[in-house]
Amino acid sequence: MEWTEMQAMWQQYDVRLAENTRINKEILRRMLSTKPERRVSWVKLQMIGNIFLMPIITLLFLTLSPVKFNHGLALYLGIFLFGSIASWNYYLSIKYFTLLRKIDFTHSVVTTRKDLEQLEKHQTIRLRLTYVLMPIALIGVFLLFDMHIPRPISLYAITPLMLCFVVMIVSLYFKFRWKNWWFKKLNAELDEIEDLEKE
Repeated sequence: MEWTEMQAMWQQYDVRLAENTRINKEILRRMLSTKPERRVSWVKLQMIGNIFLMPIITLLFLTLSPVKFNHGLALYLGIFLFGSIASWNYYLSIKYFTLLRKIDFTHSVVTTRKDLEQLEKHQTIRLRLTYVLMPIALIGVFLLFDMHIPRPISLYAITPLMLCFVVMIVSLYFKFRWKNWWFKKLNAELDEIEDLEKE
């Protein structure tokens, strides 16, 4: 066996080894991206449910509710307050879903990370606005159903309002905590993919 033949064989082995390394990296990259893809798919499914079911549930509740509406200024003010805030929240949910659909782990890590940062900013703004405007929406619901706080003000009258406030605070805490955990987990998984690409 001559030197040129050996050199040609080594070059063939180098090409095969480089191709095998590339294939193995691609397989590993796909394996590493399955967890974050599943995580994003689950949130997409939840958002589809929110976007399509919430208007239907709201309409069914308003039309099939046994509560009689008082046709007056309070009804129209309640419809305006609740309707405007619910519509704004619905718009923000649709925008969140469109940003969520842009996340694709087959793209480069830099592009995916940019899309993820944009999604996180929007989610933070969406959650803050939702919880800041929630008391106004609740006032709209109280006006819509013509609910009054009985006089004199007693613990019995204040208990539902306090309960709404406590539920809102606890919900706010857990929503922000979940949001921070979710984005931190996705960023950690993106770091693993980025480390693989750097090798």
